[in-house]
Order: sequence, then C-alpha cells, then structure tokens
Amino acid sequence: MFIIIVGGGKVGNYLAIDLLSSGQEISLIEKNKEKCNQISEILGSFVIQGDGCILFFL
Repeated sequence: MFIIIVGGGKVGNYLAIDLLSSGQEISLIEKNKEKCNQISEILGSFVIQGDGCILFFL
C-alpha cells in the first residue's frame, strides 16, 4: 500500500516514522519550506514541499 501523509507536525512525523519502520511506502507533503527541509533530513526523499489541499489536474 502507498500512503500519503499531509502535514509534517508532531502527528505527521510520528506516523511517517512508524509507517516507514514497518515497511510501508509513504510520501509526506509539507507546506512550510523550513519544516520540509528538517523532515527531509530525517526521512530522506519521502518529503514533498507543497500544499496538500490544492488539486492539480493534468
């Protein structure tokens, strides 16, 4: 299963780390650039900077 987490606060961080440690595939979307960089140092390339509330249609 592929899981997308929107928001990198306390709950989002905990959930991301817990899911990664159990072998799940995740991506975390965080709006704040500084917070995104901090989370990216911990989780690696699983972090995307952007607004999880905006839909893009291609």
